[in-house]
Amino acid sequence: MKSRRVFLALGLAGLTLLAILPFLPALQNGFVWDDPEFIVNNKTIREIFPLARFFQRQGLVTSGDIYPATGSRPLTTLSLALDYHTWKLDPTGYHLTNLILHLLCVWATGLLAFQLTRSWTASGIAAAFFSVLPAHAEAVIALLGRSDLLATLFVIIGFVVYLKSAAHSGPSSIINDRLSLPPVIRYRSYFIWYLSSVICFLLACLSKETGMVLFGLIVGYELFFNPPRIWRRIIPRLVPFLLIGLFYWLYRGQVLKGNTAGLEWWGGTPFNNYLMSFQAYAKYVWLILFPAVLSPMHMVPIPAGIFFSLLGLLFALGTVVLVAAAVKKDRVLGVGALWFAIAMLPIANILPIPGMIMAERWLYMPTAGLCLAAGFAAFRYSRKISGIARVLVWISLLLILFIYSTRIFFWCPAWKTDESVARAVLKTSPESHMALNNLGKVLLERGQAREAEVLFRKALEQKPRYGVAHLNLAMVLRDQDRLEEAKAECLKAVEFSPGDPDAQNNLGVVLWRLGDLPTALEHFQEAIHLNPRSGTYHFNLGLALNQLGLIEEALAEFRIVVYIDPNNIDARLYIGYALGKLGKNQEAETELRALIKMKKNLPEAHYNLAGALEAQGRYAEAAEEYKIYLSGAPDAGNRNFVEGKIKKLYDQK
Repeated sequence: MKSRRVFLALGLAGLTLLAILPFLPALQNGFVWDDPEFIVNNKTIREIFPLARFFQRQGLVTSGDIYPATGSRPLTTLSLALDYHTWKLDPTGYHLTNLILHLLCVWATGLLAFQLTRSWTASGIAAAFFSVLPAHAEAVIALLGRSDLLATLFVIIGFVVYLKSAAHSGPSSIINDRLSLPPVIRYRSYFIWYLSSVICFLLACLSKETGMVLFGLIVGYELFFNPPRIWRRIIPRLVPFLLIGLFYWLYRGQVLKGNTAGLEWWGGTPFNNYLMSFQAYAKYVWLILFPAVLSPMHMVPIPAGIFFSLLGLLFALGTVVLVAAAVKKDRVLGVGALWFAIAMLPIANILPIPGMIMAERWLYMPTAGLCLAAGFAAFRYSRKISGIARVLVWISLLLILFIYSTRIFFWCPAWKTDESVARAVLKTSPESHMALNNLGKVLLERGQAREAEVLFRKALEQKPRYGVAHLNLAMVLRDQDRLEEAKAECLKAVEFSPGDPDAQNNLGVVLWRLGDLPTALEHFQEAIHLNPRSGTYHFNLGLALNQLGLIEEALAEFRIVVYIDPNNIDARLYIGYALGKLGKNQEAETELRALIKMKKNLPEAHYNLAGALEAQGRYAEAAEEYKIYLSGAPDAGNRNFVEGKIKKLYDQK
């Protein structure tokens, strides 16, 4: 017994290392891809309490609310808030949390395999496969994969405890460990396990909508592996899951306002999208079997013919045949195959999924079933052979695990920066409009405007109605003073992304520089209407109002900016300036002195303060402030004027 415990402890330690070591390079990765939107700029995760707000209607990250990609997934967003509370904006902590969740999923997979097979060896093989399957890499490396990790964890645990509850409720076709317990204890144990499975179902759904898979797994398990004569006892067990599923779907749609399908048909028409879904399915299967080509984004071409779509359809039909064969041949293999088939349904793209048509991280949940089946099949086959053949089987398994681990280890750095992610996409999908645009943004921030312009134009060749790329191209043109061209691109950005406040704001900036201030004002106001919590939009509107001579209205906008961002130096400076222009010199003095305390070396603040003091007849103090201004701005264009004013002020004293 002691040697067995030592063996299990060593096995668990080895499995833990296998799950962690390949992903260690990911701890050095930064916030990339969507991370700035749903973590860095997401103000909602800055506070944990009250918890109720995570379960309420969500908005857009641009308006300070929860990002839609996590907003309809309350537990995922809450986990990010806990990360922020612990790590602030240190990406290492967020990646560490993902890695810990992956380890928990690996252990849970082993527990599921043991619950079905009663073999620690088979369970270890299944969990080992799950820990280093390259198709899982994105779910662990990319922080947006957090939702897949959480949902998968709760689905696996929920299914395990459901099986435990079935073992205490009556005959079970898979679990043959009927306990000889008194009825009271047996029913109490059943209730605890069953209630745990129901809670896990709810938690899985609140992590990601694919948590609904657990209900399908339970129905499939009962349908295929329990005799029809006991269904009268099974149906009441399914009713709570059905009610929770319906409640969640209504709650998600009506309260959380989550999207259940995409905003466009990727193929242009529903039929093309239907054909593309089979192509995506074929690529998924190929990716699992031969994971040589990994990518942050896989492009699925719009079918010019139906050949490749038919090939994908054959893959899908082949899956159905294999599932049916597995269910008929062996119950454990059947559960694994059924798991894969059911979990693939939400990502099949029969209805378009927002953002992209396929992603590697979506395979995290379905492949748990494949790893279960593969682990059990490998274990059973190794039992049927002996001698050198058995040794070769184990060596082959270890070699596969080593190759998979190495593949993940060297894939982690591809997610290190926005540039590395974009270039990784372009290696496999050079026509990706999103990758071209993202790489262009990186180069633009680096000051390589010409190279960025080329990439933005390439992105628009691939997708002419890509509003974000039009906006980015407009910014390049604006900075080069090609204002008419920039205006044309901004107008396209507004046309193709009418709900994007950045498009409205940047169009306003371009129009302002072209001299059309009244029209620019309208676009600044529209940007604020779309996102009233942006200090940038209010600031630009304040500047425009000030230029039009509407000082009171401008002052109101600058005050809003400071309310949104109390540390905004420019807004505070303009508040002091505007108060002085309105003759409120004492208020101006108070604001400007507070600003100087925040930032002493700000010549403009001293200049405006000097004006406020001069208006109050405090000439000596004003002269001193003018002198501080000149010392802080030795190359000021109005130096002669200010020196003359200082002399006059001393004379007046």
